[in-house]
This record gives sequence, C-alpha cells and structure tokens, in this order.
Amino acid sequence: MKIQMIKDVEIKYISFYIPIYKEDIEFISEDKELLEKNLHADSLSFEDDTRTTNISGTIDLDNGKFVNWKNIKNKVDIYSKVVDEGLYKVYNHNMELIAEYEGYVPKFFECNENGYGDYFNMTISLDGYVDNWDESISYKLKDIENKLREE
Repeated sequence: MKIQMIKDVEIKYISFYIPIYKEDIEFISEDKELLEKNLHADSLSFEDDTRTTNISGTIDLDNGKFVNWKNIKNKVDIYSKVVDEGLYKVYNHNMELIAEYEGYVPKFFECNENGYGDYFNMTISLDGYVDNWDESISYKLKDIENKLREE
C-alpha cells in the first residue's frame, strides 16, 4: 500500500534538462567547447547538421550559480521555446532528489521576461551566475511547488 505524504522540506538545488534549438543560444565561439561541458550539451555546433541539442544544469537556489561551472569569456543568452518537453528536479542540500516535474517551463527559468510556460529564458554570466536570479524568488518557488503538487 502507498500513501501520499505531504511535508515541508528544504530545497537547495534545482536542475533542468531541456531540448533547445541551437540558434536560440547566443555565445561567442571561443566559449563553445567549455560551454558544451558547462551545459552538458550534445553539441552546439551547426556543422553536424542537427538543429537541436539537449542542455542541462544544476543551479544553487541560494545564489543562482550553476554548480561546477567553469568560467567562460562572455555571458550566454538562452531564449528557447521548450513548451512541455523539459524535465525539472529539486534537491535538498545533500543532493537527494526531493521531487521532479516534467512539462511546461516553471517561472523559475523565465529570468528575463515572462515566457508563458513555453520559453526557457535566462542570461548566464561568465562565472556561472544567472542574471536577475533574486527577483521575486519566493513567487517563483511557489510556482514550482504548485507544479509539483499537480503531478
């Protein structure tokens, strides 16, 4: 027998795994190889005849910094229509999985403007911090909580 338990938990990290169109990520070419590693991208090159790639990352909720990010030369802009194909996970401070959500983009990843649940939208600084991270963070956390409760 299974029962559903509802309790408050502390979360520390959020991760994402999303498909994007390569033209939806802007970066300088000198950063391509390191950026592929930072975002765990299959390939950001247009030379391999594929228009899409998958990217993923884990962000510390306290400061908006990507975990294990290696510095690059310039900022990275991502504005990509993901719709309902993303996978999002939240973890506690020990990196133990608390919950996961598959579907529309949570407001958490609409750091620059409203993406209406369809667009993954953020700017990442050269040292791995997400721009505009601290703006309305409690509202964005509530959005994730609501999406997880719907599952």
